[in-house]
Amino acid sequence: MKLLEKLQSLPLGKRKIVLWVSVAVIGLIFVVAFLLAVSLRFKSFDFRSFGRQLNLPSFEEVNFSE
Repeated sequence: MKLLEKLQSLPLGKRKIVLWVSVAVIGLIFVVAFLLAVSLRFKSFDFRSFGRQLNLPSFEEVNFSE
């Protein structure tokens, strides 16, 4: 509780700095966790089977010289 009392006794400018630094640190932690999760998903993703499951239409080559 002494930490909270110390923070409350700081001037407004310093309290804002403490707030924004803590928000930035927490945001950075979330961004790093998100990027790690995305990289793990991409590593385990099978692109070959995904392409087959899409069932994209195949186009025939048209000869316009006739």
